[in-house]
Amino acid sequence: MLIICGIVCIGILNFRFSYYTGSESLYPSQEYSRDFEDFRDILSIEITYTAHNSEFVYRFYKVTAIDNVYYSNTGEKIYPYVIHLLADSFTDFYESDYQYSYKNFFMADYHPHFTVVVTLANGKVVTLKSDSSYHCFIPWNIEYDGRSYVQYNGKIPSALLTLLAKIDKEWASYDKEIHWGCYPAAVPEKYSEESLTFPVTEYVLTPEEERGITHILWKVDFQNAVGRPVYINGKVFFITENQLVALDAQTGEVLWEYIFEQGKKAPSHMFQKNVVIHDGTVYVGAPSWMYSLDGETGNLLWKYKTNTQYTPLALAGDNLIALTGGVICLHKETGEILWEITDDTWNEKFYSDTILLEGLKEGDSYHALIDAKTGKTIWKEPLFEIKSPVYHDGVLYFSRITDGTFVSVEVETMEEWSYWYGKTIVYFEVFEDRILLVLFDKEGKFLDSLLVLDLNKSTLWKYTYPQKVLWEFGYTIDSSFCEGTLFISREGGVIEAFDAENGEKQWETEVRGTEMTSLDVYEGRIYVSANDGRLYCLELETGKISWVIVTENGLVTFPEGALVYVSPIEDGLLFVATMEGILYAVAG
Repeated sequence: MLIICGIVCIGILNFRFSYYTGSESLYPSQEYSRDFEDFRDILSIEITYTAHNSEFVYRFYKVTAIDNVYYSNTGEKIYPYVIHLLADSFTDFYESDYQYSYKNFFMADYHPHFTVVVTLANGKVVTLKSDSSYHCFIPWNIEYDGRSYVQYNGKIPSALLTLLAKIDKEWASYDKEIHWGCYPAAVPEKYSEESLTFPVTEYVLTPEEERGITHILWKVDFQNAVGRPVYINGKVFFITENQLVALDAQTGEVLWEYIFEQGKKAPSHMFQKNVVIHDGTVYVGAPSWMYSLDGETGNLLWKYKTNTQYTPLALAGDNLIALTGGVICLHKETGEILWEITDDTWNEKFYSDTILLEGLKEGDSYHALIDAKTGKTIWKEPLFEIKSPVYHDGVLYFSRITDGTFVSVEVETMEEWSYWYGKTIVYFEVFEDRILLVLFDKEGKFLDSLLVLDLNKSTLWKYTYPQKVLWEFGYTIDSSFCEGTLFISREGGVIEAFDAENGEKQWETEVRGTEMTSLDVYEGRIYVSANDGRLYCLELETGKISWVIVTENGLVTFPEGALVYVSPIEDGLLFVATMEGILYAVAG
């Protein structure tokens, strides 16, 4: 077993996927700006890969041209286009000494080591090397004709992984990168311009990206990180590191700003659910403070000091719930404290009259259901005995870790129902009139099936996946139900649509990102944001990608989880905020 991802992917490459769907690639094409020496006439390619983890890993592959046909030392015939991909990837080089890592992605001695020696027909040699733990082992170092270079655009690993997958099936797990291409990394500021020895590429928009540009109404650059926008009644509100801004939704004109008092600085990815609007009042969870502001004027109504880096908020009736490491309930009109939970809490879920949370008190960790009006505990279970509780209409649903059963509990009577489905329940969700269970095999390694029940727990339908879908880096699954369709978004950037009544699979689409960060359905279209800085518009009936807006060109995983934050679409408008501080208005 090739121990690549256990070595390479810690903290960044957590997106292996077992197959791709064949959807049209959005990876940008390239145009050369000058004429250069043709590197396609290749005699041989020698690839050495080594790494240390729990064991030493060594791989050596060689591809040789024999009578104008390429063969690997494993006996595979390699088509010329695969060789040409590698030759054509020699672009956008910067003259540089050897670069071992990108930004702060340093690893211990077990990080990967690549050496690729390309021998040309003219006798020259191009040597490619990487010791990086960053996405696609960027940066890549190049030695050619007595000079050294470095590449950050991701083209060398995209081509190299394509070749490796043809030689050894163990590398086929990188099919996401092979299909879409590796994400580029930002070129460090110390490099002023590309080397003139090798080609320089120009970014060419895809048709989907060109169409996406036509949907942008306006954009405003606030030059620091922002949170998820909130749209209501012709205004859009969003939070930056030091202020709340209200803009005219049609023009982008700033209507008013409220500057926060100086407080603890929070990482940008924490500003996600910090703005709540109700009856013309804007509630803001800012660093160290909570504010209640008049939505028309921005005038302060009341404020409350929290001393926390960030404060997600939610409304529960007449009360405002603030998450400050614990839970504080304030009267939304006055800011008066009504009740408080001082335990450490996390993973809070808000319902109309209750709060589900996980907590820790004096060494004891737990799940609890809290009455939002009084703060009293309605139900409580040890944290490591149950998994993923969900509350719906007076009933708690969860799965027991000890035996894998699916359980429902009537909160008022504590009457319990349970059933074992013979599979591992990885994810479930409760909708208005049905329950979705996502089942894996008994070992929890392969996605097995979807099971949909009614609220009486009778089976409505079951869909069994025809191919094994391997999960290697945890489970990232989400679902939504709209217009008679059940949508499943899962790890690898895959979206599936099922008929909600009979379970018939309608379509499957893969986006370039590895995780979806939002999904919204509006007037026959689906709007999806992913952790690659893109907003995708899909056709509801077919799943075909209609247009794409590229706000950032990269990839973010834990802890940020997103490059863009998107408001739910209303009045045909949605708003996209980037971590770099740019706010886009988009016409759906």
